[in-house]
Amino acid sequence: MSESNWAIEIHDSTLDSIEKNGSTLVAVLSAYLHSSVGSPGVSPGSGWSQTAHLQIGDGTDNGVGTPVGLSGGKVDLGDEVHDNLIPLPMTHDGPVRIELETAKGEIVVLAGNGLRVVLVGSAVRVDDFPGE
Repeated sequence: MSESNWAIEIHDSTLDSIEKNGSTLVAVLSAYLHSSVGSPGVSPGSGWSQTAHLQIGDGTDNGVGTPVGLSGGKVDLGDEVHDNLIPLPMTHDGPVRIELETAKGEIVVLAGNGLRVVLVGSAVRVDDFPGE
């Protein structure tokens, strides 16, 4: 089976750190990724682990401590909102607001102008996903 559609599942990922690189905010995730020939996170496929950098231009955050496990969240790109899944590849020009719910019930808010998701290193297969 050739799995070609990918997405980061916020639930089951860990926010390792939030860093500043000039005016760019970089949220570093130990990300859980879904891969599927259909809809990632819905259709049968596989689960993977990989480091992901969420790069937000002119980014700000609300100062929640890291590392922290995530239980859910959403990515608001203005004209579209992604609940718990971040489709890959992801590049967006324009306002962005990301809300990540921690396993402790805190909300991490990342906001700015523009979003680019960069996968770092190699993905490691974790499991098979039977679908919902």
